[in-house]
Amino acid sequence: AIISAMQTHLKEKGIHDFSAYETTFGFSVCNLFQDGIKVARECIEKCGIQYKRIEYSPEHWVVRVFL
Repeated sequence: AIISAMQTHLKEKGIHDFSAYETTFGFSVCNLFQDGIKVARECIEKCGIQYKRIEYSPEHWVVRVFL
């Protein structure tokens, strides 16, 4: 449900070029946050997602969200 809410929110903002998938710790979002973890954190918080920790991999533009 969290991924669906985030996907809907991002699409409403005009962002369509990304992929999100569930993981054992929460979820990951790929090919979206080229500006790093600050942008990811702002977007995730605007979606109302409560998280424990966020990691960012600049090599792959992947944000891992730990729920």
